[in-house]
Amino acid sequence: MPELITIVYEQTAATKQLLQQIELRQSPSAHYNILLDFLNNLCGRVDSEVDAVSYLLRSTSPPEAAVELALQELLVLSSHVLREIHYYCECFDHAERLTIPNSMMQLLNKLAGDIVQEKPFIIRGTLQFNYMYNPIGRQLNRLAGSISESIATIDDNFATFSFPLANSRNILANCALLHEFGHFVVDSLGLVQQLVGRLPPETQTRLMDIIQEHAQAGIQADFDIMERVRSTNRILENWIHESLADMIGLRLLGPAHLFTFIYWIQLLHSHQADDPEHPCDSYRLKLMLDGAGNLGWQDLFGQETPSVWERARRICQLQRQEGDPRYDAAAECLTILGQTIFDVSRNACGGATYQPETFASCKENIIALLEHGIPPAEILDSESSIFRQFDAISILNAGWLFYERGFPTWEERFAHLDPIKRGEFLNRLLTKAIEVSFVKEASLIMGYED
Repeated sequence: MPELITIVYEQTAATKQLLQQIELRQSPSAHYNILLDFLNNLCGRVDSEVDAVSYLLRSTSPPEAAVELALQELLVLSSHVLREIHYYCECFDHAERLTIPNSMMQLLNKLAGDIVQEKPFIIRGTLQFNYMYNPIGRQLNRLAGSISESIATIDDNFATFSFPLANSRNILANCALLHEFGHFVVDSLGLVQQLVGRLPPETQTRLMDIIQEHAQAGIQADFDIMERVRSTNRILENWIHESLADMIGLRLLGPAHLFTFIYWIQLLHSHQADDPEHPCDSYRLKLMLDGAGNLGWQDLFGQETPSVWERARRICQLQRQEGDPRYDAAAECLTILGQTIFDVSRNACGGATYQPETFASCKENIIALLEHGIPPAEILDSESSIFRQFDAISILNAGWLFYERGFPTWEERFAHLDPIKRGEFLNRLLTKAIEVSFVKEASLIMGYED
């Protein structure tokens, strides 16, 4: 026991020192401060628990065996909580790098204000080559609840969006964060529950019949069937969540979301394979293509980037790998839910949905500036002699269009740049343009400009 308490004492001291070091950094946003305050309070609570154990062990009357066992369990729990605090401190690692994809953070903050109001989230860079959504609020509240005297909770929907540090300067690739933001919207607004509530009784019965039918394929034991049903329901819920996040990303970002998805799945995924969290890429892409068509984007982009749409159609035509009854059942159910997913995402995004008319009105001007290597933040209107500002989402869509068209005119104007360097140059132009766009917008809000 004395050895155990020494270990926990050392852990506590090290954790407090780590949190103090984090406090000295410049916090990238108020939401980081919320997380830091929570972790500090949790560490303080553990510290007081350890002090109480130490006092009992130093008392003249040694504790009874049962009490000593309880104290030992408390120390083990405290050690576990401290390790978890260290894990969440990773959210602050590379936090200063937020200044690099800051334009994306500003865009997400703006969209959050339009859709989910004050729900907190932070962006964190990681060494993993992936984009991830992690609803840490629920996890932290469960962790705090394991301490005997609980501390104040934080918002259950507090989330992190992770991006690869290798892509810090690649704003086109970082459009993938809109999908993670979609997950955040789904959880914050309870969209999976809303979707289920919209289903008529006959559709709910049909879905249950499909799940039961697949669950009984090839097995006899009742407990195996019930476990397969439960597992299928979990998978279907995950796939609905994923599909809603895809559609929300498409609605908020337009074709830039679709282009980003195609860009990434060509690098990372098997188009025909399902997993417990995601339906196969061919299904997800088909859902987004249908959505893009319904929203009017295919008419606007189809002729300009025929190779993209053809590549997308080829992926959609690939048959998903069959064989696992749970995935087969979830896939059949998801096909039935396609229109409902589209409707729920429409209601969630509302007026924040990016419209084709908005892009059509500024596309040529943004492309013309990019062709000359100029950050496309604004353009002078010759008729009114005032500068017309471009919005961030239009800039991103034009950037993807310019990229997919092969950097028109740059082969002559910037012959010294190879294709990789052209991509880097394009990302710098877009990042600068979006930063200027948000500065101009802030100035107008504050009344600094007429």
